[in-house]
Amino acid sequence: MELLFLGGKSGKYWSNHGWNTLSLGGGLACCFTSAACSLCACCPSCSNATSSRIMYGVILLLTMILSCILLAPGLQEYLKNVPFCKGYETSLNIIPGLDTAGYPFDCQEVTGYLAVYRVCFIITLFFVLMALIMIGVKSSNDPRAGIQNGFWGPKFIIIILCMIGAFFIPRGDFGVVWMYIGMIGALLFIFIQLALIIDFAHVWAENWVSHAQNGSKGWFVALAACSFSMYGGVIAATTILFIFSTGSTAGECKLHEFFISFNLILCVIISLISLHPKVQEANPNVGLLQPSVIALYITYLTWSSLSNSPETNCKSGIFVGSLSNSTITPTPTPGHSPANEKFDTQSIIGLIVWGLCILYSTVREPSGSGDDSEEVNEIQDEETGGQRVYDNEKTS
Repeated sequence: MELLFLGGKSGKYWSNHGWNTLSLGGGLACCFTSAACSLCACCPSCSNATSSRIMYGVILLLTMILSCILLAPGLQEYLKNVPFCKGYETSLNIIPGLDTAGYPFDCQEVTGYLAVYRVCFIITLFFVLMALIMIGVKSSNDPRAGIQNGFWGPKFIIIILCMIGAFFIPRGDFGVVWMYIGMIGALLFIFIQLALIIDFAHVWAENWVSHAQNGSKGWFVALAACSFSMYGGVIAATTILFIFSTGSTAGECKLHEFFISFNLILCVIISLISLHPKVQEANPNVGLLQPSVIALYITYLTWSSLSNSPETNCKSGIFVGSLSNSTITPTPTPGHSPANEKFDTQSIIGLIVWGLCILYSTVREPSGSGDDSEEVNEIQDEETGGQRVYDNEKTS
């Protein structure tokens, strides 16, 4: 083994201490595996729909983490110290006698916005394929439902292999084409995100109103406090945008002034609509909480769009600084280096909002699985000694 890894004194050190380290690592791995199994056994039972949404949420979360790593500052410089990468200048080879300089790999291909495009391209194809497979499936008794709710090992393996293969796609116009597809997808996701936030606001309001009607009136006070706090945030954010995102003189950034004013008008309109007697008659639980949440969200979208404005003299000087005095370049410009791509505040807040929406969508029970739905194939924990994932749907 000394000849296989490292020679001389380094090999002797490895033979004396390396295997002890591996043995310790193997023991720790066994302990962690047992602990993970015990933790899973302690989890409560859940429906197939919930467990599947959680797993798909995990896939999206891992993809997001991988994308952040690919855009991490200094990754390109770090990869120069890895064998098989261009720019690797150290004389130490992993295997003695093996010349890695003869076939270096350009590790720049696995960093930057183009690498993120490749990863997201595969994830998009995966979810589109799953959507096509599930067309017409209305019951877990359908054989295709097993593909949706299971085969997680093969799914992860296929995704990983396809991601590796995506890095062999020639550059060509891939980056430009996928950029425009990503813009369309981002627009659609904003509407989905808005729908999730509206649903969250309604569930929040209904829950607190129900508590207030059945118990202490303090719930009404808390509801009003949260609503007016969010409206206060909207007013403060709008004021900051007018001060910092409209230029140094009046009329210098008319487009910015229009968007900020239009957003404020929308906030007022949705608030008045929610208080209209017809709306109150249709849904008595509608109040100021729902429009305040929506107003805060669309104000965030306004700030996010203004922060990405190409007009540098109109850009806000507050909350747009990056982690390394640079910003992410969202468009694939010629000659752009991945080393110049960094995370800015707008990107970080966007990831947080995205993560919260994904988390809510995974734990939120669908409307068709309420109290009137019949749980079939459920086995109580007392009978099995473990947890079950059951189908929570009506039998035909």
